[in-house]
Amino acid sequence: MTIGPLRLLLLALLLCAPTVTAAQDIVAVVNDNVVTDRDVEQRVRLALLFTGQPPTAENAARLRPQVVRALIDQRLQSQEARRLGIEVADAEIDTQVAELAARNNMTADRIYQILQQVGVERETLRDQLRTQIAWSLIARQQLLPRVVVSDVQVAQTLRSVGAGETEYRISELFLPVYAPDQEPRVLDDARRLRESLVNGADFAALAEQVSISPSADRGGDLGWLAESTLPPELRNVLATLSDGGVSQPVRTPEGVYLFKRMGRRAGGAAITVSLRQVTLSEPDTVADEPVE
Repeated sequence: MTIGPLRLLLLALLLCAPTVTAAQDIVAVVNDNVVTDRDVEQRVRLALLFTGQPPTAENAARLRPQVVRALIDQRLQSQEARRLGIEVADAEIDTQVAELAARNNMTADRIYQILQQVGVERETLRDQLRTQIAWSLIARQQLLPRVVVSDVQVAQTLRSVGAGETEYRISELFLPVYAPDQEPRVLDDARRLRESLVNGADFAALAEQVSISPSADRGGDLGWLAESTLPPELRNVLATLSDGGVSQPVRTPEGVYLFKRMGRRAGGAAITVSLRQVTLSEPDTVADEPVE
């Protein structure tokens, strides 16, 4: 995740912060839980901050539909975690925030101060982290024991690498389509998100905020994949992109994808590890900063 320059962003968010009232409009009901307009507004602000986008009405409108969808899915994930008896201790969330702070030469208190300055409650971030941690635990407990890599698969991979087969490093952002009549709207949402990415929004941060995929907690990063393991349609998409390029929306039976080509190499190249860091800019005082 990347948080862009915050000097003007902080002031703009402070000036446009809405008044919080006791009555909150309900956006969605998820079993025994509700998503309110206030929940959505908070997460949109957080997404704008993390992706480095100016807090304009246009940018907020691009993000809002997918933030709503992400919140609904995260409510379902939280409910599943409760059903399975999985609890995330506050100390685990504190650790995540402390790691974020350490990577940016800040304290956790300073991170919370930045959130407060832009009108985001600390629990908005903590709730998001809580759900991500719980869902990761579910994946490890429920899914990983079922994953079996056969000797044949290992041999095929070694042959492709040894033969110098092309590999791509790919990141994904996935927007589900739950009913056929939703497809036009989701495709339009994907196009608008791509526009934000082309205009400089951070792909990894955006994937973490709105993608409904197990890769979301890694910023959509799928790692290096051999060309032969990819569907022909995706191979064609990647071949038309340069490194750093973002695809047009790709429709699948499950939903709509945006792909980012992170790199291309010949198989057999040395394996490298890429570390992604969240960058928070230490804001100067904003009280006397004019807005033009």
